[in-house]
This record gives sequence, C-alpha cells and structure tokens, in this order.
Amino acid sequence: MRRVHLEPPGAADDPAVAAALDRLAPDPADTSDPAVAPDAPDGLGDALVDLSDLVVQAARAGATALVLEAEPAPTALDEAAAAQGFEVTRTTLQLRCPLPVPPERRGAVEAGPGPTFRAFQLGRDEGPWLDVNNRAFAWHPDQSNRTSDDLAALEAEPWFRTDGFLVHDGDDGRLDGFCWTKIHDRHDPPLGEIYVIGVDPARHGRGLGRALVLAGLDWLAGQGLADGMLYVEADNQPALHLYRSLGFVEHHRHRWWRRAIDRPHDPGPDPR
Repeated sequence: MRRVHLEPPGAADDPAVAAALDRLAPDPADTSDPAVAPDAPDGLGDALVDLSDLVVQAARAGATALVLEAEPAPTALDEAAAAQGFEVTRTTLQLRCPLPVPPERRGAVEAGPGPTFRAFQLGRDEGPWLDVNNRAFAWHPDQSNRTSDDLAALEAEPWFRTDGFLVHDGDDGRLDGFCWTKIHDRHDPPLGEIYVIGVDPARHGRGLGRALVLAGLDWLAGQGLADGMLYVEADNQPALHLYRSLGFVEHHRHRWWRRAIDRPHDPGPDPR
C-alpha cells in the first residue's frame, strides 16, 4: 500500500491535482492486507524522482504539504523520500509472534486468582468502552476521540466477533480494560491480530495490560491460529518492551513522511 495525501485534504479535489496525484501514485490493487511481505514491490520510490508537476498543481490549489504513506516502508523508499525533501513524521511497526505463547514467555504467575475476562456485550458495553478507549488513547492519531458511530461501523464489519472482543471489569464492576482481536481469514494461513488493546489510565502499572494481551493471544490460538500480529507506534517503548517479552518480532514498517509546499508568489497588482 502506498498513498500520497495533501494538506489540507480538500486540495486533492482540484482536477489538476487529482491527475498529478494519479500519475505519481495510481491506485493499485488492494495491498493493504497486513500480511503484505516486507519486500513487496513498490514503484513509488521511482515516482518520487520527479514531483515537480504535483508540487506546482498542489500549490496552486492551496495545499501546504505533501504526505507520503507506505506499508511496507523499505530502506530504499526512505532514501528516495529523504532525497526529495520529505521528513519522517510517524512510524508504526507490524509485529508478529508464534501461537500459542510458550510457557517461558508468559511470565511469573502470581499467587491467587488472576484477572478474569468476558466477551463484549452489544447494547451494554459501547459507552464504557468508548470512555476507557478515549482516555487510554487521548494521545493517539488514529484511536483517539472514537464516537458511537465509529464503534457501530466496526460492529457491522463482517470480521467483528463479540467472543473475540475481551473486556475486564474492575472491582467496582466498571469496564477498565479490553483486548479486541481480529481474524484475517483471507490470509494463507489465517492471521490473528490484536486489533486494539487498552487499559484505563487509572489501572496502569498493575499488570492488566500483559494479562489482556495474553488473553487475546490465547483466544486467537484457541481458534486454531498459529501466528499473532499487532501494530504499535515505533516510539512506544513500554509497549514494545511488553510485546517483545512475549515473543513478538518486527515484520515490517508502516511509515509517513511530510514535505512542506511553498505557496506560489503573488506579485500583487500591476503598479502601472
């Protein structure tokens, strides 16, 4: 998958800009499957050699920046983008691990009963989930500020399963953590994703996050899946430490670059 976006997005509605965008990054067949190989061919690096037409048209349409997005993001594309004045603005890592998680990766088991999880309940858990999610991900560019409409749209997806959407209730009976999984059954072999995992910020530091990840991976393994997968921000060191301790390794990168566009000079009215 590779895309070029404009800031502000409305600038892409200009016909000349749309045509220039298509010449730079024509819409390919869908390669957004998270199982895409790290060495999948991608011609965008070569296309970046000449951005002049797009820059001119975008500036005339009022755009202030070009944003390049690619998954996977190989080193060659990094170099091509840098050579054309793009700077990296965000990187997420796709990590994978074998399932089931082996005993030596699970960590020490504390005495006494561990946390228990239940399936998400439609018509009951939407509000509490939105509350925890939006506080847990207030900093996140994609997962923050989720609305009931956003959640309803995801509940309508063909992959959505309540039994794979695990939640935890605190001692007060209120939802305080969740692990939402997703099965990519069109991948060969099928791939199990930790789609999103979150813990109420008030519960951080108590081991609930690790327990939720393990519960999600165990559920995926119970569906017969042999490979787990998730995405994580490349600079989220606490999450990376947790995932690596469970056996996750990097499969490929999803990266964004940005290049500012100088507005065309307006000479003003003819003084004559």
